[in-house]
Amino acid sequence: MSKPGRNDLCLCGSGKKYKHCCLGKEPRLLATPDLTADEPPSLFPPLGSFRDDFGADDLADDLGALDLTGLEGEEWDASADTPMDRAYDLAEEGWEVTGAERIELAKRALAESADCVDAYNLLASEAATPDEAIALHEQALAAADRVLGPDWWKLNPTRDWTEPLEVECVLEARTGLARALMELGRTDEAIAHLRAVLTFDPEDYGAVRYQLLDSLLEAGRDDDAMELINAYPGTVSSRWPYARALLKYQREGDTLWARRALVDAFAFNAAVAPNLLDAVPPADASPLADLLGRDGDTIDTARHLGPVWQRTPGAIDWLHAIFAAGPEARPDAVPRGDGPVLCRTLSDAVGYIRCPRCERKTKPRKRDIVVMIEPDEFVAIRSACHHCENCDTLSILSRDLQKGVESLARSRGIDLTGRDYVSLGIVDPGVAEARPTGTAEQAWLNEHLLRWSDEISPLPEPEQLLGADDLDEENLLDAPDDAGVIDVPFALRPR
Repeated sequence: MSKPGRNDLCLCGSGKKYKHCCLGKEPRLLATPDLTADEPPSLFPPLGSFRDDFGADDLADDLGALDLTGLEGEEWDASADTPMDRAYDLAEEGWEVTGAERIELAKRALAESADCVDAYNLLASEAATPDEAIALHEQALAAADRVLGPDWWKLNPTRDWTEPLEVECVLEARTGLARALMELGRTDEAIAHLRAVLTFDPEDYGAVRYQLLDSLLEAGRDDDAMELINAYPGTVSSRWPYARALLKYQREGDTLWARRALVDAFAFNAAVAPNLLDAVPPADASPLADLLGRDGDTIDTARHLGPVWQRTPGAIDWLHAIFAAGPEARPDAVPRGDGPVLCRTLSDAVGYIRCPRCERKTKPRKRDIVVMIEPDEFVAIRSACHHCENCDTLSILSRDLQKGVESLARSRGIDLTGRDYVSLGIVDPGVAEARPTGTAEQAWLNEHLLRWSDEISPLPEPEQLLGADDLDEENLLDAPDDAGVIDVPFALRPR
C-alpha cells in the first residue's frame, strides 16, 4: 500500500488532508488496499528494497507519488484548502521559527481563521509576561470550544487518537496555561489544568506528569504527589525516586522506609545527590552515560527538586549523612537476632544449590519467612529455600519471595501500590505449624520471630566474577543500577 503525502487525501476517509488528519497519529490510520491491483496487496515491501536505511529513500519517493484516483470518487484538489487549513499550515511554519517571525506567522494564521487554536499558542509562546500568556492561552481554549462544540469533551472523556487536530492544540494550551499560572503563584489553578490533561491522556503522551509533580510539591500537596508517583511507576527519570524519598522523609522522618527510598534513588542515579548538596557531581566515566542521558537527567532533577529539598527541615543533612557514609551507614537499620544468615539470590546457580560461604551443597527446605510491609504490617510467607547447616545460611530466590508477598497481599486484600516491604527473619520451625490466623497473627509472629543474624550477597567481587582485573577496561560495571536493584539498602557485604 502506498503512503499518502502530506497534502494528499487522508486514507481514513475523513475527507481531510493527511497533514491535517492522521499525520503523526498512526493508530488512527486505516489500511486501504490498492483497488486497481490484480492480486491482494502485500503488507510488507520486498526484502530486496531495503538498504542500510531501511528503505527510507524508497519511502520518500512513494510519499509524493500516491494516486488516489477512484478513492471517494475523485482526486483530491489542492486548491480546495479551507481558510482553516491555510491557518494551520501557517501555524505549523511558526513553530519552526522564533521571535518576530513567529509572531507574524501567527497573525497571518489568525487572519485566515480566527478559530486557529495553534495560532494563539504561538503568540503565547512569545508573550512578554505570564499575564499575556494566560490571556492568549485562554483565547486558544475559547477558539477550540467554538470549533469542537461545548459538549465535545463530555462525549470524548479520554484520548483514542481519532480526535481532531484542535484537541492536540488544546492540550498544549492547557499545559502552557498551567506554566504561566505557576509563574504567578496560582498553583491550584495550574494543577487543575494539568490534571485535566492527564485525565484525557492518562498515558501522558506529552509528559505532563513532570510539570504536575513540580506543581504538587510547590503547593505542599504531598499525598497527591505520592499518588502521582505511584501512578507512573515505570517513569525513567531521577526525579521520581528522589521525590519519593523526600516525600517519605517529610511524612515519616528518618525511618526505615525513608532510608530505603533514598538508597533506591542513589541506586538509580547517585550523581543527583552531590548536586542537591550543592557540590561538584562525580564524573560518570561509564560508556553508557551518554546513551542513557544521565548528565541531563541529573541536572534536571537537581534543578526541579533542589528548592523543595532545601526548604524541608533536616532533609539536606539527612541526605548528606547517608550519602557520605555510603555502605558503612547501614541505613536499613533492621534489628538483627539469633536466626540464620539470609542469602537472597537472583538465581539458583549462585548461592542457592551450594552455600555462598562454604560451597557445600545445601538442603531444600520450606520455611515461614516473616515480612514487614510498610508501615508495620507483619505477614509470613511459606517459601521454598535452601539451608546450609554448616554455616546456618538460608538461601532464598528473590523472585520466590516477591511472588509470595504479592500472592499473600492479593489473598488478603492488601494494596502494595507504593508500599515497600522487608524480610525480617523466619518463624521458629519448632512452632511454625501452630501459627494462628486473623488478628492474633501479627503479635504471634513477632513473639516467635527468629531475626536474621546477618545478610550476605551471593555474588563475588567483580574481579572474581570476571576472573581478571583488566577485563572491564571500559568500566561497564560502573554503570548506575536501575531503581529497585538494592533490596536491602547498602547491605553490600557482611558486617
